[in-house]
Amino acid sequence: MALGEDINRRFPPSPTPFNAPSWKVVRATDNGVLELSDGRHVVMDGVSCTAEGIGYLRRLVIDDDTTLAVSPHSSGSPVEAELWSVTTFEDDETKSYSAVAETALTSGWCVPKASATNPHNGRYEALAREFGALRKAQEQLRANKALQPTPSRCALGRG
Repeated sequence: MALGEDINRRFPPSPTPFNAPSWKVVRATDNGVLELSDGRHVVMDGVSCTAEGIGYLRRLVIDDDTTLAVSPHSSGSPVEAELWSVTTFEDDETKSYSAVAETALTSGWCVPKASATNPHNGRYEALAREFGALRKAQEQLRANKALQPTPSRCALGRG
């Protein structure tokens, strides 16, 4: 939490688009272009994903309860944009919003790619760097735990 708060202080996020229009994602291509139910094609501005990352992205945005709110940064097709996944819960009134690029960066699915149209280049770099270091430290901790010897029955005086 502190890590995210520090990044938010240094690089403020865009306001969450509460109650903005949103559309279903009908297809996600292998190069990260998302086709929306209104026919538009959009891509995350300032982010580049591997094939594995695109797979995770598909699972995030193509869901019966999820739509995308779009804040365009360019015109044309595909539109470079800031995207939010909007998940509507069973009561049809409760919604959860998540910045798609930030989820992809903090999860390690994608990497920042500087863009002239993206106002969050610095934020995306910081998210990728800081959360990447956190993931690496967590992986090292898990590896160290796996290498620790477990007490044997004899060592415990039971053998």
